Amino acid sequence: MIRSEIGHTTPTDITLRDTNLATEIIGKRDFVETWVYSALGRWPTDEEKAVLNAILVISLDHGLMPSVLATRLTLLGAPENVAGAVASGLLGAGSRFLGPSATVTTRFGEWTKDLEGDSPAEAFEAKVDTILEEQAQTRKIIPGYGHPIHKHGDPRVAALREVAKQNGFYRKGWRLADALQERLAGREKPWPMNAAGGVGVTVFDMQLDSDFAAGLSLVARCAGLMSHIMEERKNPIAQEVWQMAALQDERVDYGHKK
Repeated sequence: MIRSEIGHTTPTDITLRDTNLATEIIGKRDFVETWVYSALGRWPTDEEKAVLNAILVISLDHGLMPSVLATRLTLLGAPENVAGAVASGLLGAGSRFLGPSATVTTRFGEWTKDLEGDSPAEAFEAKVDTILEEQAQTRKIIPGYGHPIHKHGDPRVAALREVAKQNGFYRKGWRLADALQERLAGREKPWPMNAAGGVGVTVFDMQLDSDFAAGLSLVARCAGLMSHIMEERKNPIAQEVWQMAALQDERVDYGHKK
């Protein structure tokens, strides 16, 4: 039998999990609560809701990033295709932008298997040694650290850390992340924790999985991309971006001065 436990409909009712959408959810529950309920089959606690809201706000927008440019340029070519424009932006979520939070959640799960939230500081320092030794051998980046713009510290990280602490989710993931951050801060080249790192480690400390971490970034950025679509309609920049790129080629001439 093909069926989904998330929801089903009849001619008179719409049911989400085991709850009537029209009579028990609409007007009584907000979006974050309902999303968690649909995804996990339970309602979030007030503390979980506060942290998830903070993560969604953090992930909403970060300026003219590649995902935003993809959306605006797609809208330029197909102004009738809002869904396609949003999709083109979301397709850019991966190991460099939007996607790293899921990787962080997974890696911190691996790194903290033999740690507890109340483990001594020495245990976390020893784990940092292991992580840095592995990084030195593989020459791979440590997911969740480093930023091309916020070279001396991502302001979103401190804000999220505080929200996590206030709501009881500063646990072994955050303890390891901060121990690692302190060690990296002593290097000649700054390598601060970034927002994806903060989101990923917070999701881990909430005992949610990496798919949920990815989903948070995508849901939030979807809303952010819609904001850029609305702005592009009123104050378009995509045409100028396209021409700016094209005119870097000296062979191109659209009749505009470089």
